[in-house]
Amino acid sequence: GDDEDDADTTASSADSTSSLAHWVRRQRHQYKLKLQGKATPLTTERQIALTELGFAFDPNAATWEERYTQLVRFVQVHGHCQVPRWYDENKGLAIWVKCQRRHYQRMRAGMKTSLNADRQARLERLGFVWYAKTSPCRRNRMNGRGGKVAGK
Repeated sequence: GDDEDDADTTASSADSTSSLAHWVRRQRHQYKLKLQGKATPLTTERQIALTELGFAFDPNAATWEERYTQLVRFVQVHGHCQVPRWYDENKGLAIWVKCQRRHYQRMRAGMKTSLNADRQARLERLGFVWYAKTSPCRRNRMNGRGGKVAGK
């Protein structure tokens, strides 16, 4: 009956998803080997073709670049880098900014972190504030609601 066909489709769909996930992991592993100068079946041509299709060999780096681009847009609109913690338009960006500050602290403490000198310099060129207490947005938001910032 039709129910059996649905079950077969679901099973084969799960199998193909698992196969795709395995293939993706294999491509990323081969890419890491290639970066280390080790032998790998990943050819430069395949790497270029996959990159042109939007394949992320390093998904963490791709995410960092995506968030950085969002921060650039935020600066263009707001004139500063201090994304509020409760930034409803892009909660992911707010979390990312907080994480960059945490990575900066780890880097300064000599700990392993994904924040490197290049990323730090790029953020600083935007005017990134590593130690943020109260952002201009928070003061404006509080004042706009009729509230006052303590001591002002």
